Amino acid sequence: MNPAAWLGWGRYYAARLAWPGVLGLGLVLVAATIQLAGVTRIQDQNEELRLATERLRERAAMRAEALPVVDVRRLAALPSGDELVPLVASVHALAHGRQVSLDQGEYSWQADAGGRSGRYRMSFPARGRYPQLRGWAADVLAEWPALALEEFDFRRDTIGNENVEAQVRFSVRVGEGRP
Repeated sequence: MNPAAWLGWGRYYAARLAWPGVLGLGLVLVAATIQLAGVTRIQDQNEELRLATERLRERAAMRAEALPVVDVRRLAALPSGDELVPLVASVHALAHGRQVSLDQGEYSWQADAGGRSGRYRMSFPARGRYPQLRGWAADVLAEWPALALEEFDFRRDTIGNENVEAQVRFSVRVGEGRP
């Protein structure tokens, strides 16, 4: 069929439908155009967003697996905040027993991110003879296995001097309870 015949058929049906029918047919054509042009594009964007969401969920799951898990049994084995006073008293008593002079000490508390545990640090300038200082540190570590020796710096004024000045820092992980 040639284009003129199509045009004739179009005029015939348009005359038969009148203006409401032509308007309805025009609206159907507009709706089909919107469907083909707009909705399919939005569906494609929706699919891309769904895939991006899946990738983000997978990454979040991998990060959650990588987070440290608090071992409750190990946390329960740590000394509590109530044990810090006897610990500090013991450190001073052992120093006195070894004839080590402890000057003013520094004590600090650093809470962990979760707040259930933390680190208690004790730092002392100490004076005494070298064997006494070493013996004192060994005694403290033997009596308190949870204690860690973080720093032990020695300084002697002259070679002939028996007395040594030291900077000593101990730390202990504390479980439940703040000091």
